[in-house]
Amino acid sequence: MRILFFTRVFGGVTTTFIRNEIDFLTKENDFLYLCQQMDGNPADYPYVRQIPFTENRLIKKIRWKLWQWDRLCSFVNPAYGRKVKALLSEFRPDVIHCHFAYEAIALLDNIAIDQYKVVLHFHGYDASQMIRKKSYIRKLRSILKHPNVYAVSVNRFFIQQLSALLNIPPSRFLLLHCGVDTTLFSPGGNSTEKKERLFVQVSSLALKKGHEFTLKAFALFTQRNPGLNSRLILTGDGSRKEILSRLALELGIADRVEFTGNVDPLTAVSLLRKADVFLHHSITPPNGDMEGIPTAIMEAMAVELPIVSTIHSGIPELVEEGVNGYLVPEKEVEQYALRMEDALKIGRLPANRQKIEAYFNKINHNQDLYRFYSTLTGA
Repeated sequence: MRILFFTRVFGGVTTTFIRNEIDFLTKENDFLYLCQQMDGNPADYPYVRQIPFTENRLIKKIRWKLWQWDRLCSFVNPAYGRKVKALLSEFRPDVIHCHFAYEAIALLDNIAIDQYKVVLHFHGYDASQMIRKKSYIRKLRSILKHPNVYAVSVNRFFIQQLSALLNIPPSRFLLLHCGVDTTLFSPGGNSTEKKERLFVQVSSLALKKGHEFTLKAFALFTQRNPGLNSRLILTGDGSRKEILSRLALELGIADRVEFTGNVDPLTAVSLLRKADVFLHHSITPPNGDMEGIPTAIMEAMAVELPIVSTIHSGIPELVEEGVNGYLVPEKEVEQYALRMEDALKIGRLPANRQKIEAYFNKINHNQDLYRFYSTLTGA
């Protein structure tokens, strides 16, 4: 099968789920990844083709103003379109899989969309933050009117939300949960005799990850448990790291909080195996950007950690309250701190790993994805 992936940027540190699909699909298929911008050395990724989206400054300014005013969501670009059409004519894809629906518009506005089987994959901001724009909703409706365009969502929450906004039945969507590497993310290394109790959150430092509320809850937790030797580790990097470090200092917990910066998968596994509880206080920030279902929670569950998270987007589809850990309303610091105490009493949860192995592992995900492609193409 000839498969083409499209995103605006290739190589983002938080797109492990796409890398997992690439590793699977490149083994037995003709595979090409089209992007507008690339992070990393092109020589390391021979399957990637970069075509920058460049345009006249005036046109770019007009387009941006129309988007700000919510009048138009359009990325028509004849010069870019000619290059992309030439690439598609050469590669002749059986399937074009667009990860992130908003980014897909830049491609779909510039090709003969009816000539291809197109997968429009909703992941997070493209099904939450962006839907506040009426022009974006109009664009999605026009794209999904094409019978050869197929919508995919990472959770049921987005399917219900999008089907209502787009006036299409939920049956038009394929539910395809992300999957994680359960061989890499496996239990081990935690000692019940250790003196320190460790809370961990593995994620970026994006606003929607709710680190401010995690820090405040941890501060409250330490006040309620003064005799307990506890520590909090937060991964991720960027401009918000300094803000969060200052908050930890103001809360009087700086000596108990470690900011590691970005971590690779092997380091993430090591952190999870040492941890007692996994935290992920997802919130909906003012811009409306929401999670799909964080793969970091899946990875922590694969290591048998109890979870303390929030009632946010698709997270309740993964974490069942009182079974896999605890869920609290967003920004409820006091309740979150109480659940941190409760989670410490649980210990390892083999049922969490069993759930990931059954429903959220990358092997099943990749097989489901390929079966979907085969159905579309009749292969």
